[in-house]
Amino acid sequence: MSALGLIIHHNIHLTSEQRRALHSGQDIETVGVSVAVWCRGKVTSEPAREIFCRYRLRNIGRDRPVKMLKDGFEICLPNKQPITSKMPDEIWRSLTPAEANEYYSIFQDGTSTLNLLDVKDGGSACLMYREHNKLRYEDGNIAIIHLIQIRDIGVLEESCACIQFAAKS
Repeated sequence: MSALGLIIHHNIHLTSEQRRALHSGQDIETVGVSVAVWCRGKVTSEPAREIFCRYRLRNIGRDRPVKMLKDGFEICLPNKQPITSKMPDEIWRSLTPAEANEYYSIFQDGTSTLNLLDVKDGGSACLMYREHNKLRYEDGNIAIIHLIQIRDIGVLEESCACIQFAAKS
């Protein structure tokens, strides 16, 4: 029998001020949309429902798993440091496998709240990443994948404007 899995897509839109505040270390509470799909092998619970829920976003400087709350989720954002300079080949080749793994654990893909800043401030006004967790349940584990997407509120406003325009046509 295939393992049971749960995929939750989190869609959150923030203003520029909220994204800057989150980057500076302030907690942000907002409303977003989650879409949860259960899966076992090729069988899924789709079509899934969109659920509006509360999000508590935190920038605490260390990784913690997504936490399910009574009325939503608490998400502690990742703070992976970007690789800013290339290590010379001769040094890279001299690293042990453990040293190379440590290097990559510190300097991964640069997924951090820096991505949330506006483009003019060195960010991309967007942060997308995934988190893998396991939950022990009865006689096995449930694999949980959180797909987290935090974007500028303007993206949502533009899509609403398109829907309003289409409705008037």
